[in-house]
Amino acid sequence: MRHRIFLILFPASLLLLLTLERVATYLLGVFPSSANVWIVWLELRPVWRPVSGQMDYLTGDSMAMQGVILMVIAASLFFVLTRKKAIALLFLANHFALTGTAVATVLTTNA
Repeated sequence: MRHRIFLILFPASLLLLLTLERVATYLLGVFPSSANVWIVWLELRPVWRPVSGQMDYLTGDSMAMQGVILMVIAASLFFVLTRKKAIALLFLANHFALTGTAVATVLTTNA
């Protein structure tokens, strides 16, 4: 079980950062004068702009639907983590997260 935690650490951390960016976007709508929320949002937004823009487009700017999508992805990651024969799926999730990060980085830097 210990080794599986290391396999899911990268995709889970990326999912956490994406969720934090979406929460910061929501909090900016609720508390637009909060300097701390602006700082968090400005740090996370450049990295996740392509992903969150695509999520906004697909969900019709519904933050509730985006939250459901993120929860389903997180639940599926942790469901795979609990299966005994799911090492290959964790390997694929890790590579999918790495590829997604590379694509987001390329799109952000306009390379």
